Order: sequence, then structure tokens, then C-alpha cells
Amino acid sequence: MATTIIHCPSCKKIFKTRSRLNAHTALAPNCKWIRTMCDVENEVEMKDYRELSDWEDDHMGNQDADAAAFEVEEAQQQARSPLQPSAMVPNEATCNGREDAILAVDTFPEAGRVLQIDDAAHVKHKLDLSYKNARALHQKINHKLPGVTPWRRSVIQISGINEEFELFMRDPVECIKELWANPAYLDHLTYAPERRFTDEGKVECIYDELMSGDWSWEAQTLLPDGTTLVPVILSSDKTQLCQFRGDKTAYPVYLTIGNISKSIRHKPSFHTQKLIGYLPTVSLDGTDISVDSARLTCAQLFHYAMRMVTSSLRAGPLANGIELISGDGAVRLGFPVLAAYVADYPEQALVTCTRYAQTCPKCFVTKDELGNHVTGDPRYQKKSICTIRHTSQQSTRVRADAAVRDHGLNLILNPFWIELLHCNIHDAITPDILHQIYQGLVRHLCGWISTLIGDAELDARFKRMPRAHGVRLFSHGISGLPQVSGPEHREICKQLLGCIVDAPGAPAGVIRATRSLLDFLEIAQYQSHTEATLGYLADALDEFHTNKDVFINLGARNSEDFNFAKLHSLEHYANSIRCFGTTDNYNTEATERFHIDYAKDAYRATNKKEFLQQMTRWLERHESMAAFDLVLQWRCGEIPKPRTRWRRPLSPGVYLAKNPSARAVPFHILENQFGATHFKDALGEFITWKQLTVWYRIKFAVPNLQVDTEFATLCTAHAEPKRLKTGGIGELGARFDTVLINELGCESEDTGIDGKRVARLKVIFRIPDEYVTKMSLPRQIGHLAYVEWFSQPRNKDSNSGMYPISRSYRNGVLDASVIEVDSMFRTCQLAPRFGRRANRAWTSNNVLDRCKHFLINNFIDHHTYQSIW
Repeated sequence: MATTIIHCPSCKKIFKTRSRLNAHTALAPNCKWIRTMCDVENEVEMKDYRELSDWEDDHMGNQDADAAAFEVEEAQQQARSPLQPSAMVPNEATCNGREDAILAVDTFPEAGRVLQIDDAAHVKHKLDLSYKNARALHQKINHKLPGVTPWRRSVIQISGINEEFELFMRDPVECIKELWANPAYLDHLTYAPERRFTDEGKVECIYDELMSGDWSWEAQTLLPDGTTLVPVILSSDKTQLCQFRGDKTAYPVYLTIGNISKSIRHKPSFHTQKLIGYLPTVSLDGTDISVDSARLTCAQLFHYAMRMVTSSLRAGPLANGIELISGDGAVRLGFPVLAAYVADYPEQALVTCTRYAQTCPKCFVTKDELGNHVTGDPRYQKKSICTIRHTSQQSTRVRADAAVRDHGLNLILNPFWIELLHCNIHDAITPDILHQIYQGLVRHLCGWISTLIGDAELDARFKRMPRAHGVRLFSHGISGLPQVSGPEHREICKQLLGCIVDAPGAPAGVIRATRSLLDFLEIAQYQSHTEATLGYLADALDEFHTNKDVFINLGARNSEDFNFAKLHSLEHYANSIRCFGTTDNYNTEATERFHIDYAKDAYRATNKKEFLQQMTRWLERHESMAAFDLVLQWRCGEIPKPRTRWRRPLSPGVYLAKNPSARAVPFHILENQFGATHFKDALGEFITWKQLTVWYRIKFAVPNLQVDTEFATLCTAHAEPKRLKTGGIGELGARFDTVLINELGCESEDTGIDGKRVARLKVIFRIPDEYVTKMSLPRQIGHLAYVEWFSQPRNKDSNSGMYPISRSYRNGVLDASVIEVDSMFRTCQLAPRFGRRANRAWTSNNVLDRCKHFLINNFIDHHTYQSIW
């Protein structure tokens, strides 16, 4: 039976109808050449052919093969097909129009049947490969490439439950050796604790890397002289593997070491995190076990599985240390010690055997004290296990559970951390900005503010915030966002304070509480800290606790207290930074990102049946190929580097495109479409020409104010008139951004508002070269900009802490001038002073024209927060 196949002769994509092929060739950039040659559809009549009996894949089903395997399969398909390459791919004559294009071929249904393919003679030799199909490639990866730490499978049974639970794990010590030996990390390893100071007297200590914290110094004193401390960072989090089926879950456990610099440790492309286990996921909803017993059973299963995973990290096997060979061949005696356990609050309670929502996993506080601005006595691992085992000796299980509850603990007799070397699990619990602040306190704060202001008014203000680089425009407000994620809460925080100033129902206490919480959030994310910045962090927390009762007094919070664990966790941020360095050493955002590489992508490569075993095989193959890539680079005499996206290092400054956006723009267009109404007056007597070359965008490379080795960050300012979209369908609205300008030039400092002024960017242009010589200027002039000024920022608003400014006028007209683009500092965003009610005639496109009074928003990114104060 003959079948009809319609496909694009350029990209080989198959379509069901001719109309879809026509639409594809009209829109696809790489396939438009077909329509210019011929309108005939590529109709191919192909016969049915016999599948080769000896061609089959391995047990992994319909998994995604790597790129090389796809090339082999594509070549096999072309060999099986009766079509000739010349009939499918346009030749040179066809492309040049010297011959008619062959886009349709009729093949006799029963002629040219493929009986067998000699893979060795056709595909293997044609592509010069050492394998003939995907299965052979997988076998070579499994047996020929450098070996990685193998996976092991164990089965766990729970008494009283007729079900077996699978545990997949590999040796964490071997994974540590792999990380240590990777030559790509050689320049990023620290072999001893270190301290850096801001002064010669060594008074002001800098906290940044994990090895610069107090914990590393204390742990090193517990080890023999001359040995190397290896801080182990564990993290675990259950995740869903597919979007529409919640029963497909995985429970990965990750490991990395604090010796690796944090600048690469949190980047997935550097592969500094090792997956060391898939814990069993348990659902006891359909059993006869009570809710409390089910929770206890799940907790016991977690600790039993983790004991098996971390067995090689116990004090016994590590009594004499382990030999670690780095990429330069140096051998050191290392002692892996658990430093930090990165997890969200439910996971923290599970790991430390503390009661969820009843106490703190780090200190002794009761539920009624969680909302107070106090820190309890620190918890110690030995004391916790002694308490659990002492209360377990009660006559009945009920009495034992009641006794251990009074201490805020769960009845777990053998936690996995009992025998870990020099471990205090309560100290190892670290701050979690993603879940504790963004998904915790910020979520509560948005709910309280919505109650006070009203969803309609708050949405109206968010919809009318002016556009700015790096800031999301909530065109429909924020009240209708379903399941607000951490990144969405981050975007809300950038504009929240500016939206509630002058709002009805938001008195001064609400503004101050919001400002102090956002201050705490920004300071907590500093990439380096000193005692001075930790003092600022404490001041922000004090300010929030001073003003937080306003939400209860106004009825925004239904409860009569703030007794929830995520608020209390802020009390431990400063001490954790002193112990383990800055929060980017142990934030759970990295763990959430690693789920994509180590869980979700691996699951998609399986046939969705018994997927955990297939996932481990898939991961092992990818790690083997990565290891082989490093070996090849090493043997070529190169220092291996991770395969990362290349970034051009830019020095701080102003950058424009080489080619302008528009040429020969007359002055009347600048006045009418760009809104540069006083452009001629700003140029003054130098006007001797009628047209200009114009740029629509300008980029600023802003430096990292805390870490000199980090790349500069690009931010873009727009000066674009209303124009048609590419293709001529629809319009793009006009956009003229606001920028910060250094009025003092080189004398202005990078931080602080002194010497800086806000202006609205209207036109970016360059004086024609033929007129520059006629002007007899004292020096060469580069690109210029026409800007409209705002007033000088002088005094902060007492409640919001933002600088109020307004439009600047001179003799009754807008104050405008022409400046050099080199005097610009960076982009900025202005928050309109909406008053009691946001004007519904304002939009994000016209609010800068219609509103007269603004606040400078310094929360749009970290650089702005540290620059404008």
C-alpha cells in the first residue's frame, strides 16, 4: 500500500497537509528559498518496507540518544528509504536557479525494496564511526570510557507494609575524590581555611567563601596537623518528574564540597554537584496506619536510607582520612566533614528530627516564641540524641512520643548523622532565602498588603509602573497570578515598595515594615560581608520587628501573633554567615536548578517504567562522556575547562551598537516622534545640518561592587519611537527610559547618590563627521544624548527610604540638554507617586509623561541597591 509523505526539502520536516508546508516555507528563515524557486509541494510516494530484525535498542526504551546516535539513525533511515539524495536535497544548480527544482518524486510502490542494510559497509564507514547503532554506542560508553562512581541498588522493606522500596546510591567518598581530581577545578580549589581583612590591623574580617567562615577554622583544629579539611555540603529535596502526573516523583540527594569556589559551585554547567542517591518516595495514604504513625514511618525510612547513603562518611571509615589526588598530581590527606545541609524548612525539620512548625531546628524555642525577636539556646547533636533515647525508654509508645514532643523532637532512634565525623547537625542547617523569604515572608507580606490596599488598587499600581531593564511589567497585576513562584516573588519585590507609597490603608508603619524586610532581603544576598554589613542586617530585622504589629492592628493578619518558623529563621542569618560564609554558598535555588539536569531530563530519557534504574544509567553515561572529554583535553596539553556559555569580559562603561538604528533622521521627526521638543534649542548655535544618525538602545556594563573578579552586568536603556514590528504587522510602542547621570564626571563615586541625577533619555545620536571639524571643538566628541532632567535628589523619604524627585523646568519649559553618553552611569526606574488612587488614564507607556512626582526605586537589582543610598 503506497503512502503519501509531504515534507520540506530543506529541513526534512514532515507535514500532514500542503497548506501547512506552505506556511512553514513562508515563515521558516532557513526554508524560505524554496518558495522563491517553486510552489510545488514535496509530495513523495513511498512504499512500506520491512523492519530489520536485527536492529533494536537496549532496555531503555524510547530514551533520547545523544547527537552522534541520532546521526547514525538518520543515516540508516536514509539508507532504508528508496529516495535518492539528489531528489531530496537541492543541488547547486537548483539553488542558483539554472535548473527546475525537483520538489516532488513519484516512486513505484513495489520497486527497490530494501531487504537488508550492511551497517558495517554503509553507515559505519560512511560516517567514519567506531559504532554502528545507538546500542553499540551505549556499550562503548559503558565499557570503554573512563569509569565514574557506579550506582548500587538496594531494597528496603518496612515492617507492617507489604511493599518494597528502592534505594539507588553511590559512594559519597568516591564522588568527593572525583570532584577533587577534576583538573578543571584546579584553579578554584582552596586547601586550607583562610581569613581576609579590610584593614592592616586585621580587625574587620571579610566573610565570603565557606572556607573563610568560623566553622572551617574550628573544624580544622579538630583534625591532625597537616591534613586537609573537606567541608561536605549535602542537599536533598523531593521533586515531581512530570507536570501532569503527581505520582511520578524522585528524591535526589546532592553532594558538593566547600573547597570549590562558590563562583562556580552554584553553576550547573561546571558540574560541581554530584548526585549520590535517589531516596525512596513513600505514600502511605491507602494504608491503615494513622497519620502520625505514617509521618513517623516516613521519617524513619528517610534516616535509614540516608544512613546507607552516607555510610562511608562515618567516623569509623574516616578515622585515618582519605588520600585525595588533585589535578596537578598533588596528594593530600583529607577528612570529609559535614558542614552544611541545604534544605527547605520541612526538610530541615525532617533531617534534624525536630517537630515541624513547633520549634526551631537550630535553637530551643517554643511555638509561642517563634514570633518574638529572640534566639534560644543552641541545640547540640549529642544532647538531642540523648534526649530521644532517654524518652524512648517510657513504658508505652504514646508516653515516649509525648515526652519527646515536650523537647520539640521526633522519636527517631537512629538518625543518619549519629556517627558522622565531627558533625553537629543543628549547626549544619543553613538559611534558605528562596523558601524562607521569597516563598515565605514575602508571600505573607503581599497577602497583608492586598488586604489593606485592596487587590484592585494594588493591581492598578503594578500595571502602571514604567518599564525598565531587568524589571518585569505585571500588565494584569499580581492578584491573579496562580501559584506564584520564587522568581515571580523576586520580581514583585523589585516594585512592591514603590507601589504602596501614599496608598490608602498603608500608613507609615506598613511602609517602614515593608522597607525593612526588603532591606533585610537585599543585604542577606550580599556576596561578601563584614561586621559592618552584618550590623546593617541586624538593624533591618530590628526595624521589621518594631513595626510588624501594624499588620495585626489593622486586621491584615488574621492571627494575633507572628509565631511561624520562617520568621524566626531570620534570627540565625547573621551567625550562619559568620560560620559558613555568605548565603550564596548554600541557597536552595541551586538545588532546585539541579533537579532539571539530574532528575527531570533523566526521566524524559526513560520509557517511564522502572524509571529510576534507567535514570541512573543515563546519568552514568553522560558523566562518562564528560570525563572522557576532560581526558581528551588533558592529553592535548590543555588545562581542561568546563563547557560553559562564553561571555565576553567587558570593562565598566557605555556600549553602543556598531551600526545605528536609523540614518538620516530629520529634526521634525525627532520633535514629533521622539518627543524631543527642544532639541534645536539644546544644540544651540552649532546647528548647521538637517539630519542625524540615531541609535535606539544604549548598554551599560555595571561592575560588581563586591567581587572584582565577577563579570560586569549589562543593562540596557531604550530611546525608541513608535514604529512597526518586523514584518509590518502591528506596532511597537514608544519607550524612553530613565537613566542616572554623573554630573560630576570622574569625581562622582560608584556608591551614593551624591553627584548623580536622573534624566529621561530621548535621543541617542552622533554629529556627522563632516561637521565636527567645522565646529572647532576643543576635543573629539563621541556619541551624544538628548535628555530631559528631573530635580536633584536631596533628602530621603522618611518612611520608604527612597529619594523623591520631580520633573525639572526652566523658565516654564522642560529642562533639557545634550550630554555625552560617557557621563551616563546606568539605567534606573522611577516609581510614580500615585497618591490616594492610581489614575486609571495612566499606563506604563505614558506614566512618565503624565505624572510629575516620582521616587527613585533602588530595589530593581543588587547594583542599584548598593549604588543609591
